[in-house]
Amino acid sequence: MKSSNILTDTPRVGVRQSGMTLIELLTVLAIVAALMGVSAAVYTNVRHSHALPAAGSQVSSVIRAARNWALTAGIPSKVFIEPQDVDLESNEPGRITAFGYELVAAWHFEDVGSTDPSVESSPISLDTVLVGALNERATVHGECYPARGKIGSAIEFANDGAAIVADHRPRYHSPTGFSLEAWVQFYQPDLTESQSRSAQKNKRGVWRDPRREERYAVISKHGSYEMGVLGDGAVYVLIGDLETEEEDYFAATRGGVVQNSEWAHLRVSYDSLSVTIEIDGSERESIPIGFEMVDPADYPGKPKTVPRSDGHLSISNPSSMFLGIIDQPKVRMAVEPRVYHLPAGIYFLQEKSIIRFDTRGSLDPLYHTQPVVVRVANFPRPALRPDETTSTGMTAVVTPVNPDELQSLADPDSTEVGDPLAALAEYLKEHAEGEVKAEGTQARDAREDELQVEDAEGGQVQSVIVDLTGTIRG
Repeated sequence: MKSSNILTDTPRVGVRQSGMTLIELLTVLAIVAALMGVSAAVYTNVRHSHALPAAGSQVSSVIRAARNWALTAGIPSKVFIEPQDVDLESNEPGRITAFGYELVAAWHFEDVGSTDPSVESSPISLDTVLVGALNERATVHGECYPARGKIGSAIEFANDGAAIVADHRPRYHSPTGFSLEAWVQFYQPDLTESQSRSAQKNKRGVWRDPRREERYAVISKHGSYEMGVLGDGAVYVLIGDLETEEEDYFAATRGGVVQNSEWAHLRVSYDSLSVTIEIDGSERESIPIGFEMVDPADYPGKPKTVPRSDGHLSISNPSSMFLGIIDQPKVRMAVEPRVYHLPAGIYFLQEKSIIRFDTRGSLDPLYHTQPVVVRVANFPRPALRPDETTSTGMTAVVTPVNPDELQSLADPDSTEVGDPLAALAEYLKEHAEGEVKAEGTQARDAREDELQVEDAEGGQVQSVIVDLTGTIRG
């Protein structure tokens, strides 16, 4: 009997090799290509639809950062808005920059001893360590006396070399700027006989005080920065070191702005773009020393950065001692600026401008008389017409603020609580009578031009509103 093997005797039917046919491969590739095309289109639409709101959110965030710095540091802050060129030939995108300061050193001098005028005071012991508000330590040098200050106790500097000196700390330097302030009572030196003989009038017939050559430092960091009073009662700011050949900047106000033996609050600030000197809260014009008779266009440029130095930080200065009393000195350094560059296809709808916050976080009333509107859009602003003029002194954002126009821009169907455009329109209607208009670029009706661009390109506008109290919406 013959045996059979099922495995070997069963015929091999329809065995197929593994793999894909050309038609199957082409079908899969076609499906993948179609999905990629649809995904790309969806991604592009999503990106374009979210680019403008994202840009508006970033702009609002930068403005909030500047306001927060003003509130925490107790000193005004700024926001610089730099749109892309109108002709769009530049590849540089529009950008917005917040600039502010942080407190790094402050002394109140309440631990210096008795300031009772009926009791004869004795000098503060040499090498006495005075601890500041942020645990910074400064040592007494020379003959310093406790004195009655503008607020509580203060220090009177009585002889050459008298100063309060603190060792260098990295936080006492910032390459992008500084702000120095103090209350001072300046004892103006009398004219010597030789100075009286050398006094003369300049070409404009103005008497020149020879004491202007004398420097009396209030706050100084050798080689980096200094604020003080000149002998003629002017307030000066020094960036760099006059004793070296390195680049420096030395400017002062006119003489007599600090009255003899009267309290005055001094503040000098430098933000890499401008130098500001304030006396009792009022900004004063400053002129580079030695350039009084030269056209302003010929003034030396301001340094782009503050020179780095490991020198001591001092109240008064051993080499240029302050003559008088100093109280409540404060040193602030510029923080790293917060910068945001608009993405491609997003534009600011205004000229170059500055938003200024005061120490309370409100819009500075010296520069802003109405709420500020910052508008970004996905279409460029129209070029200015030939008959329109601009002013370089404009500091508020230049945008049309017609209440009816803003009301028409507001979305009536929006469910969002507190539409910023509608709120601003309502504010302007309520304050229409007696509203003071800011000087600068002439107001123009840009609504017609912008509507044409919006209708033609399907453009959208994102608005950020800053009201007079500093509240930011949008």
